Amino acid sequence: MNEAVQEAKLLRQVNALIVAHLRSQNLGQAAAAVAAATMTPISAAESVPANQLLRLVAKVPPLSPSSGSLA
Repeated sequence: MNEAVQEAKLLRQVNALIVAHLRSQNLGQAAAAVAAATMTPISAAESVPANQLLRLVAKVPPLSPSSGSLA
């Protein structure tokens, strides 16, 4: 059960990052749609720095050809 709670918290944080990124790109309508679809409160996204999603993605090392595909 603890693992499920941790996964849910992580998912909520990722959704907040996505909503915050959309809002920072002046895509308020898209941000509102994503927030509604994922049941992410807009207030959760307001506490996230606008460029935090890009910073996190930039830290992920690229996949090597030998590691296979994402599918």
